[in-house]
Amino acid sequence: PLLLAVNHQSFLDPWFLAFSFPRPIRYLMTSKWYYKSKAWNFFFRSWGTEPVQEGNSRGTINAVCNILGRGEVSGIFPEGKISDDGRIARFRPGLARMAAFSGAPVLPLGIRGSFTAFPRGKRFPRPSRIKIHVGEPLVFPGAPYEGPPPRDLSDAFTRQVCEAVCRLAGQEERIALLDERPGASHGKVAGQGGAGARDSASTAPCARVRDPPLLTGSRASRATRGWPRSRVASV
Repeated sequence: PLLLAVNHQSFLDPWFLAFSFPRPIRYLMTSKWYYKSKAWNFFFRSWGTEPVQEGNSRGTINAVCNILGRGEVSGIFPEGKISDDGRIARFRPGLARMAAFSGAPVLPLGIRGSFTAFPRGKRFPRPSRIKIHVGEPLVFPGAPYEGPPPRDLSDAFTRQVCEAVCRLAGQEERIALLDERPGASHGKVAGQGGAGARDSASTAPCARVRDPPLLTGSRASRATRGWPRSRVASV
């Protein structure tokens, strides 16, 4: 099993990942979109997408853990929505809970160029060079947990993954800027990514990592063996 944590710049991000990753990736989609029409339903089912109820954080976490429990790859966008301006927002806490309950390694990925290719609100994509940078896999310390993991460990793990993705996406400056914790909301939660459930801390920025180096493990290394550290695709 493997959990992919990716920044979200474009509606096309799942397809960029699918064309580059050597294994099938399972995503979650809100029931509103999953059952919007027969055409949409066929489209999502053909890509192995699974429906979840928007706002049901427990159901979302359980759905991802079920995917991982089958030994599959689950892709999530921990920001919870497509970025309006291409900049990374704070990761929601569901990511750490998924890693803690499942014990699956988390692989940070940074997508560059997809906002230029097809930003939110545009009707048609534009030619662009897409790069996917791959980080080192991380394992939640002490996982798997049968009950809620310690809050301090969850916060530290979320910050570690957030910083890794910021660096991989070429947005190192966001680490310090997001530390300022602006009060402005980043917008309505979108349905993609599994960690998109509503949460009281959903619009808070991610913090700079002040913890020990990123945690890695042999399970994580085996899960990503043979995949290069970067991929490039053109659209």
